Amino acid sequence: MGICRYETPQDDGKPRKVPCESLRITYEDPLTHVHRAEEVFLDPRDLWSRGQSLLLVNGASLVALQAKSDKEQSFALSSQSATERCRRDYLREQRLLLDELARLLESHA
Repeated sequence: MGICRYETPQDDGKPRKVPCESLRITYEDPLTHVHRAEEVFLDPRDLWSRGQSLLLVNGASLVALQAKSDKEQSFALSSQSATERCRRDYLREQRLLLDELARLLESHA
């Protein structure tokens, strides 16, 4: 068992290092029936479990989850940007059409 450290924000905004336990677990892969071993981490910030069962996560899974999260955030931000551009263009076009309609009504009155 080792100790890893990572930084977490404190109330004052400055990061501090918090120890987390690293465990090496072994198990039999149910698909290949091969014994596997990997490092998993117990996160001391995990408050929701309240001492109950913990979800152990390996580093590769965390990296994959972060990459997926980054990709989805990028998609959401680009979608939001496109929506805002469309809305702005629509409102500008609507304003031009209303101005043109008002001009035509004045010229025929």
